[in-house]
Amino acid sequence: MASSITQRAKITDSHKKVTELVIGDYTLNVDKTLKKKLEATKRLQHVEYKFTNGGVVITSDAATFELFRMAAMRYYETLPPNHGVAHIKKTTDNTRLHTVQNTVRVVQPSNKSYTVNIYYTTSRLLVNGKNVSDFIDRDLQNIHNIISSSASNNTKLNIDDLNAMLREQLTSILNANQMKYEEVNSQNTQDKDSDNIACIKCTRNCRTKSTYCSTGNHWVHYRCQNLTQEDITEVEKGENNTYTCTFCTGDSKKLALPNTLQIANCNQLNDLLQEEVTSITIRTIKSCSDLSMTTRIKNKEESSV
Repeated sequence: MASSITQRAKITDSHKKVTELVIGDYTLNVDKTLKKKLEATKRLQHVEYKFTNGGVVITSDAATFELFRMAAMRYYETLPPNHGVAHIKKTTDNTRLHTVQNTVRVVQPSNKSYTVNIYYTTSRLLVNGKNVSDFIDRDLQNIHNIISSSASNNTKLNIDDLNAMLREQLTSILNANQMKYEEVNSQNTQDKDSDNIACIKCTRNCRTKSTYCSTGNHWVHYRCQNLTQEDITEVEKGENNTYTCTFCTGDSKKLALPNTLQIANCNQLNDLLQEEVTSITIRTIKSCSDLSMTTRIKNKEESSV
């Protein structure tokens, strides 16, 4: 659930407004948002109005949306008193750095109201309420006037050029982010590989108290070779950086493995083998089950993001 912080602005003689900040409990996926904005720059229609039951949806290209959004917020922040009171709500993600939506609820002197929802990520507006006609007949014209007056030296705004500039900038940012991601992912892969140097005997990671066998081209723990402290000192003191582990030399004394396994009869041997096979099967099924569960959890987390 989103937490909210209400901040009331000063009420002046000329304008009245109430502002509210709502902080979402999520982090915005910036790359996904930039890709949506990039697609919006390619929309063929600058503005499209679609009327629904009791409201209107306004879809625009990215450049038109940005101009419309800024002009609309300037208009509602200075809304004349006879037009009503503007209750402005700004919604951000949990970082407070990314605004995802502005909601303006205009309460008129007659207590009738309408709401203007401005969605940053999709470049769309949704207007609904009892007096949507006031938005269409009055607010739209005032917002368009603000856009027109913002052009310096009576220069006509070229929306196509603005969209082209936005596409270039967004593409550059996305490419830079992709390169950074690949670099970090490559580094993480290298770190992961280096962290998973398995011991030839116990298969656990050889992070400490282990050595590399240059003969067998593998790593092995000191304890897995039953090395004494004197042996370890000798190994670590080696100047030519070559070492042959006890597994490759076949030194049974250091391995301290029994030479024979005393089995009373063939039936006993068969029972022991069957017990081992059953144990391995159970461990394998459990490992597969754990892996499957981990994969489902990971996929669920990635899809929620």
